[in-house]
Amino acid sequence: MSDVATDICTLAPHHRNPDIDWELLGFDANTYEKHIFRSADSDGDNRVSFDEFWQLVLRSIALREAAAAEAAAQMVSINDFALWEVAEVGDWLESIGFAQYRPAFEANSIHGREVQVDPMLTLG
Repeated sequence: MSDVATDICTLAPHHRNPDIDWELLGFDANTYEKHIFRSADSDGDNRVSFDEFWQLVLRSIALREAAAAEAAAQMVSINDFALWEVAEVGDWLESIGFAQYRPAFEANSIHGREVQVDPMLTLG
């Protein structure tokens, strides 16, 4: 482990270094460095080692990539919507809060191809 550490107490509450691209490192643009360093302090000593910092960066990037993969999977679901069977349409209705309409869709044998979907709608 590296002996170099950043003391969290020395960071100003709303400090943001313009030379660091936090978004590239997987963090929200509105996140301040003090918050990031507090999150990275895994051993609670109010100091952040190089190892603690990079573990946080890697976790943050992994979460961002997982969210992007989920968004891509939802887009695939939209593209495949026309191929959905009646039961899949019913499952989708339940997932978006319209379970009460499932029996009517099933009674009328409504498949995905018969349902128009807004491409911006999140399919659960």
